[in-house]
Amino acid sequence: MRVSPRHLLPALLLCSPALVQAQVGESGDFWIVHQQGESKNHEVFVANGDPLHVVRRANGVAAVDVLRVYEGDFKPVMTIYSTEMDCAANRVRILKASDLEWNMTTLTPVKVSAAWQTAPETWLAQGRDFFCKPDERTSKGMKPLGHMGAIAMVDQVRRSFMVVQREDSWAPVMKMIDDAFERMPQN
Repeated sequence: MRVSPRHLLPALLLCSPALVQAQVGESGDFWIVHQQGESKNHEVFVANGDPLHVVRRANGVAAVDVLRVYEGDFKPVMTIYSTEMDCAANRVRILKASDLEWNMTTLTPVKVSAAWQTAPETWLAQGRDFFCKPDERTSKGMKPLGHMGAIAMVDQVRRSFMVVQREDSWAPVMKMIDDAFERMPQN
């Protein structure tokens, strides 16, 4: 029996939000591998250290996701980067990327280059080192978030943005105090 693709389209459209929810609902051992940005525009890059979420390919390459969580509400919740790590050759590439919108069901494709990178951006190099050199995670400044669901991980990262905002707001005051102490006469 042959089924027309026209009849399958509604089923595929109904399944795609379920696939997004499955990915968002994943649990794992999340780690912050890199942070960047300035006040009210921070970005945190998170990797899942759970071995069940690493796909090992026959050629020694590992397929893993790196998540970029954004601080601002004017951006998507996060960008999901599907990457391949070649530890033996010390290289990495992004196969595809998608922005997860605030409705938590819409994935918008992001254009990326799928070429192997031997000198990648810092966040991508940290992601590679997270998987290729697990013994060096803490010495490279990576921080464990713990075992949790992906939504709980996003909530925890977004709460950390509030702490950073408070610290950023106090930074000028603290600098003024430090400057005043430096100008004081030494006994």
